[in-house]
Amino acid sequence: GLAVVFADLANDFYQLTEPPLTDEERALLLQLEKDLTEHQEIAKDKIELYAHIQKTANHMKINISENDERTKLKLRYYLIRDLFNLQQIEPLLHDEQIEKIICEGVEKPVIIIRSGKQWKTNVIFSHQEEINAILEQVAKKTYQQLSLEEPILDAVYKEFRMQGNLGTDLVPAKFIIARE
Repeated sequence: GLAVVFADLANDFYQLTEPPLTDEERALLLQLEKDLTEHQEIAKDKIELYAHIQKTANHMKINISENDERTKLKLRYYLIRDLFNLQQIEPLLHDEQIEKIICEGVEKPVIIIRSGKQWKTNVIFSHQEEINAILEQVAKKTYQQLSLEEPILDAVYKEFRMQGNLGTDLVPAKFIIARE
C-alpha cells in the first residue's frame, strides 16, 4: 500500500514525496482525523472509511465523487499513517536500508543513516506537539508510561529501538530510532 510514497536520493539529500493534498483535502483530512481518533475501527475498514470520507466531504460541501478512488486512497493513506503509524516518519521505517532516524528537534531536518551514510531529509517538524505525538504513539503501542513527569522513552517497536524525550518548555522534544 505504500506505492503512493517516493524517495529520491541526490546530493546527500533524501527527498520523501508523499501524495500532495489540496487545501480542501487538507481541511477534510483534519476533520476526519478529529472524528476518527475516537472511532479508529472505522479507519480500519476500507469500505466503511470510504463511506465516512464521502459523508464528511458532502457535509463540508467538498466535492468528491463516489467513484473518485484516488482522493479516497490518498486520504486513507494519511489517516492510517497518522492514526496507527508514526506519522511523517512512517515512510522512513519502510526503507530497509535506513539504519537510524535522528530527530534533534523542531525546525531541524530529520537525519537518517542509510547504508552507513548520513543524509538530511526533507522531513521537518514545525511543532513540538508533532514530535511528542510520535513518542506518545510508540509509548502507547509498547505499553510504556510517558508523561511530563516521566518524559523519557526507551522502547522496542517492531524491529526498531526508539529513544527520545517529550518536549516541554525547557527541554526540546527529540528522538533516535535505530533498526535493531
